Amino acid sequence: MAHAKIVRHFEAAGIELNGPQPWDPQVHDPGLYSDLIRRGSLALGEGYVQGRWNCDQLDGLFTRLLHQNGGERAVHGLDATAPIRRKLQACKDQLLNRQSPQRAHQVGRRHYDVDPRVYAAMLDARRIYSRGYWQQAQTPVAARKDDASAAIQAPNINVAGSGSISGGGGLIQTSSG
Repeated sequence: MAHAKIVRHFEAAGIELNGPQPWDPQVHDPGLYSDLIRRGSLALGEGYVQGRWNCDQLDGLFTRLLHQNGGERAVHGLDATAPIRRKLQACKDQLLNRQSPQRAHQVGRRHYDVDPRVYAAMLDARRIYSRGYWQQAQTPVAARKDDASAAIQAPNINVAGSGSISGGGGLIQTSSG
């Protein structure tokens, strides 16, 4: 039953399980279907990492999934009780909201006071958070530089206000040398 439901859902989005198109997922573990019914996108992501399925063109797969019904079913699963559970969770989150001015400092420490070695491992030498343009880049530094170059060459770009493009001043630093 889970398999048939998943097949119908994917087919409605133009995706054939174990099909010939590059965006068609190849399922290696039949247990994935029932997991997708229960947990939606979480099961999809974890299943991919665990090797339960693969796909040659992930962007094509997710474009199709997310355009179907606004992505609602892909994100939250195919379980008929999912909308009720989401509403109950939203109510619980509001009633038990632990965010407060008194806890702000504690939350900030927990999320941002991280060992500098973590940032050294995931950021470039300048410790700049930014997106990257990976078409030809092989390293995060090259991807950031390629992204900055593309942003600078884009028409109508406001370099001074380009913080969202390449990590604030990082774009200006990259463009100047």
